Amino acid sequence: DNSLAKEIDKVIVNIFDWGRSELLKESEFKALSSKEQQDRQEFWSHYKAGLYRLYYELARLYYNRYTATSYERLRIRVSDYDAMSNDDEIGECVISMQETNGMIEVPLLTGQKVLTVKGVQSKISVKIERRQYPPIAGKGSRFSSGWLVTVGGINIIPNKDKMR
Repeated sequence: DNSLAKEIDKVIVNIFDWGRSELLKESEFKALSSKEQQDRQEFWSHYKAGLYRLYYELARLYYNRYTATSYERLRIRVSDYDAMSNDDEIGECVISMQETNGMIEVPLLTGQKVLTVKGVQSKISVKIERRQYPPIAGKGSRFSSGWLVTVGGINIIPNKDKMR
């Protein structure tokens, strides 16, 4: 459909404020006012912090995916994402790592208490399957199996964002 192509042409997405990015020689940086130098240093610090977080998440993903030999339990933490403030922890559950043979409902806990909202117990729907991977022809494989965890949803959760 040509009208969709016209609409897509109108979408502009910026993932980084390239207007603030510049590469300066040391002499050029020293020529900036103290306020401009502070501004550049602040945004450079934000950029580096973002990269460090990305590196950490990649290392954690690799470690958890490729070096763990077995899992006994799966902890699922539920929180709401807040763009302008700290995320709110809602609840969590711990499930034994074994196949569930379909979706099961597991109560969400806050500490040691079962989470309830307006008298209704909050439950998360989860399915755990063990996947077997075939060996690569003539080479074998160090990945013989893996887990597939599917979260189906949550029946009810509290509203943690209060209008101020």
